[in-house]
Amino acid sequence: VARAQSFYQQASASASTPLAQFQAQLSEFELSIAQTPTEASQIWVNQSTALQQQLASLPASRAATYARLRLVKILLDAEIPPASSETILFLLTPAHHQAQSLEDSMAAVYALGYQGQLYGKAQQWSEAIALSQRALAKAQTLQASEMAYQWAWQLGRWYSAQGDYAKAIAAYTTAIEELRTLRTDLASTSVDAQFEFRDGVEPVYRELVKLLLQTEAAQLVSQANLKQARVLIEDLQLAELNDYFQDACVQASPVAADNVDSTAAVIYPILLDDRLDVIVSVAGTPMRHYSTPLSTDQLEETVNQLLKSLTTPLGASRAETTLQLQQMYNWMLRPVVNDLAQREIETLVFLADG
Repeated sequence: VARAQSFYQQASASASTPLAQFQAQLSEFELSIAQTPTEASQIWVNQSTALQQQLASLPASRAATYARLRLVKILLDAEIPPASSETILFLLTPAHHQAQSLEDSMAAVYALGYQGQLYGKAQQWSEAIALSQRALAKAQTLQASEMAYQWAWQLGRWYSAQGDYAKAIAAYTTAIEELRTLRTDLASTSVDAQFEFRDGVEPVYRELVKLLLQTEAAQLVSQANLKQARVLIEDLQLAELNDYFQDACVQASPVAADNVDSTAAVIYPILLDDRLDVIVSVAGTPMRHYSTPLSTDQLEETVNQLLKSLTTPLGASRAETTLQLQQMYNWMLRPVVNDLAQREIETLVFLADG
């Protein structure tokens, strides 16, 4: 990291243009924040004056507009307290004007979307939703799925924060559709074009699944929502495979195990940030769903202890191992085990998550 910062400093000092100097300074700033996020506020205090002065000296151009937007994105994502809403809006407004004057539609859409993100963080919902809707509509007009999924996802988060779950689900579903288009497009180009999966894609799937599976009072989750959640988890796993192998399996045709074997039950354990949800699917019957309040850390700790008990000689006593197995059984199967016995289920198929 120190060597990289040194190189950026050298690049800034020897830059032949103000734009090149600003880009080098911005790269150093971004690297510093990524390495020490807890010190992001102090880093911004130390570097903000130089960055903003350098930015003010740049003549209007597409490159300068995108450099300005990049700084805004860094500040929004880092959530730096001293970088107030007024500061970010001060950076965004000229970026939007420059994009319009240069007739750069993509940059203008990013500026709109970032404004929507800014107002959402301030919980100014009407402005956040209106701006995100405009950014989404313009991105779709441009057929720019790489932007459209971001603004649809953002719109879903704002609707969800307000408790408007129907609109949130619709927005998230749009984001997923844009991601499917995007991944197909990327798969047809090159490996280098594929983006980072875990940060850019997986949260969209999981947040939508969480919305679909949440219950109000004593109401059960609808079969339509359970089916959509199941499809999403299968789609997520296929996307993970595509990303892992860097080779699209887009021609694959997944087959539901409960349609292959009528005596099989398919168990979908789904890891969410604050609970473990399980969907049980048996051919010819309504799907079952149950949920256990549980943190991911707690579940992972139990799984790791169990794995150690089973694979390490004298790793744990038989009693300890039995307790760990019992805990997993209670979370995964106990709520539905009587139903499975009545249906004479012979095979359990686990589609493991996480």
